[in-house]
Amino acid sequence: MRSTIRILTGICLLVGPLAFADEREPLSIGEVCQILTTTLGNRGNNGSESELEINRRLTRLQQSGRGFTPTPRDAGELLLVMTNDKTDITGQACAASLLLDLDNDAARAFLHAKIIGKDLLARHNAVTAIIRHTDRTSLDRWSNAELLESISDDRLLEPHAKEIRSGEPYTTSGREPTDAKTFERVCLCLGKHQAHNATEALIAAMRGLPHYRDIPRALGEMGDPKAIAPLIEALRAAKDDQQPSIILALGQLRARAAVDPLVRLLPDEDAIVSLAMIGDTRAVAPLRNLEGTSAAARLALVRIESPGSAKALLDLLSREKEADAQLPIIGAIGETRDAVAVPVLVKLTHESPSGAVRGWSIRALGAIGSNAAIDELIALFEVDFTHTTAWLPTSDVNESFRREISGALEVATGQKFGADAVAWRTWRVKTPP
Repeated sequence: MRSTIRILTGICLLVGPLAFADEREPLSIGEVCQILTTTLGNRGNNGSESELEINRRLTRLQQSGRGFTPTPRDAGELLLVMTNDKTDITGQACAASLLLDLDNDAARAFLHAKIIGKDLLARHNAVTAIIRHTDRTSLDRWSNAELLESISDDRLLEPHAKEIRSGEPYTTSGREPTDAKTFERVCLCLGKHQAHNATEALIAAMRGLPHYRDIPRALGEMGDPKAIAPLIEALRAAKDDQQPSIILALGQLRARAAVDPLVRLLPDEDAIVSLAMIGDTRAVAPLRNLEGTSAAARLALVRIESPGSAKALLDLLSREKEADAQLPIIGAIGETRDAVAVPVLVKLTHESPSGAVRGWSIRALGAIGSNAAIDELIALFEVDFTHTTAWLPTSDVNESFRREISGALEVATGQKFGADAVAWRTWRVKTPP
């Protein structure tokens, strides 16, 4: 009976305080670790306890007011439990959850790895552990925001959305969040995962904190058309340094209602980019007036008049000679995912004097992801890039481009072999077109 209760207590770590219903004293660290290292599978194998009895005892344990709170000196033993291969998956997550109470970086890294891993049970337990911690703390925890970026799980998103909705981190009168960077990071995470139940809260946050530029960005990524009217309203009142994120958010939302306000901002380059994303032909005439002096306007016109056409973009690319003008065109070519562009992009990776153009071309090949693009990317591992400039901070130019190549291959194939050219070639032999 006592062993069964102890096993069930291990489960309670993820959902409530740890305690025995029949004991007056809180659990010791030794008792906790003994529970966590017990294989929970034994409970299901002995057949002596009915599910009804197990649930009844679980309820008693949850209702008990006696629990376990780790202290810094307990961290070592909990770490051993968490990293012990003999500890079952649930027990490892329990130990990591307790270590989060101590703000332990190793536990954070452990749960992060489980969340992005392939083991569904481990992922479920890791998310549950993080939720337990999130519920007990405020938004002002960088670690929770970091984990939030890794996975879209309603159970993980909801505590953050709820806290923003409650108005705790801010008020519409403009009281600052206590941790501004984490607050904005959480807003971006909610946008990235399109947590539409947080749209109204983010709109209120934007109105109350107009100088927080990441909030409009989050609304743009959210993709909820309910944000269009508030963003247009915010654009009218925004200061110059607040406008770019609002302008680009309207472009991401394909906000046709914003065409006239954006046209009034021309020749602002952010406005040009957003008009291109919206794709409304009402912007053609104003953009035509800028065609002779603005590379951004020339690209916008092609994207509006020939939407999704890789051939039209390739034609424009052949006419633009400056690297700064070529880069956004290459990015747009990648978005079309049209294999017709592969030969031109490959030529740029070999011949362009600009390291940035080469790097963007590699990324575009990855975005296209055709068999020909994959083969060309693998072949690029053999190219010597030392005669060009690195476009990423590094002391090794070839290493910089190898990272780009491996990242593009991961996008194209879903495989992860890093910059190991041999591994990529071996995979390709085993997985032919």
